[in-house]
Amino acid sequence: MKTKSKSKGKNHQGSTIRERAASYKVASATEEDVLPYASFEVTNFRCFDNFKIESLGRVNLITGVNNSGKTTLLEALFLHIGSRNPGLVMIVNSWRGLNIISESTENQWTSLFWKFKDSQTIRLSGINSNKAHRSLEIHISSSGSFLRGEKAHFDQAELISGPRQDIVLEYVDEAGKQYKVKGMPVFVKKDNMMSYELRIEPSLPRATMTGIFVTASGGSNLNEEMQRFSDLRKKEKDGFVLSALRIIEPRLEQLEILTYQGISMIHGYLKGYDEPVPSPLLGDGVRRSLSVLLAIGSAEKGVVLVDEIENGIHHSAMKALWTVIAEASRTFKCQVFATTHSNECILTAHDAFKENKIYDLKLYRLDRKNGSIQTVMYDEETLDAALSIPLEVRGWPIQ
Repeated sequence: MKTKSKSKGKNHQGSTIRERAASYKVASATEEDVLPYASFEVTNFRCFDNFKIESLGRVNLITGVNNSGKTTLLEALFLHIGSRNPGLVMIVNSWRGLNIISESTENQWTSLFWKFKDSQTIRLSGINSNKAHRSLEIHISSSGSFLRGEKAHFDQAELISGPRQDIVLEYVDEAGKQYKVKGMPVFVKKDNMMSYELRIEPSLPRATMTGIFVTASGGSNLNEEMQRFSDLRKKEKDGFVLSALRIIEPRLEQLEILTYQGISMIHGYLKGYDEPVPSPLLGDGVRRSLSVLLAIGSAEKGVVLVDEIENGIHHSAMKALWTVIAEASRTFKCQVFATTHSNECILTAHDAFKENKIYDLKLYRLDRKNGSIQTVMYDEETLDAALSIPLEVRGWPIQ
């Protein structure tokens, strides 16, 4: 593999991976570029009784007032992408702070269902730009409690007890093949310590499409980001990350994986600094942008979901960052869904895509009307007209 540019000359102690900086050039698509979602429908999930969003684009910006379903839409997409993994249900609940479970818990899945009606079935259905259909149904079923002796593979546990409800996922892929997997929550007691586990049966292969969720509070953990950065560096596709981060932190000269107090993580070389700086100390804007850009680079032909994308980003850097997101999403044939409360975020996204050869941004506003949530879609023409008036496109609270 050819070196396009050399590493810095300093030999810093503690380096675990000495990597070179690779150049980056936006590539044009030479093969069929299929968007994973042209439309998406949600039934009986959290705040959605019956919701549908259509005419989805490469980059989809979701706005709306508080509690209009923006984050819920991302969660529904995340579950649909990873439709063979019941463990994702626990993950999305943990992001909401709903991961407190005890032996007395009768049903830890209730919060997933519209109006907490857990006797109903959640239905998530997506159609891609080739009109291929994928569907997922989620429901709960009763389960009993059982002792250790009945489950030999828990040979180190003194006692196993199960809550009353299992969660069941039934998935149909593009070819019409059906999958069914059950998540069975159990409490395992050992040495007076109780741990919570989710047993999954049967064990199914992972979904073929990659989906990455960047939460509003931060993003990926350091190990995930380090792995994504390494994967991009090996392919010499990491240059766009450094270029974009320099918009936010102009002093940034290089990114490298080093150790900090015995732990490996991404570091940044800042002009004027004698030592590289661990990524958690580079500031919220750099950290947030790093999470988003590494996610796009790692989700080739997949989907990246970003909640409150503007968090930590100064308004002066938003337009340039959107330009990089637009180019990177095309290069990696990745579809992006992002939520925002910020008018500046919408304006800068619109301006960035207008200045590009391809305008593949869609803005969706979620509105509550007559007890349900509906969408208003803006393409380039309608958004241009709305912003020129100017018209409030983020929605109005219900009076």
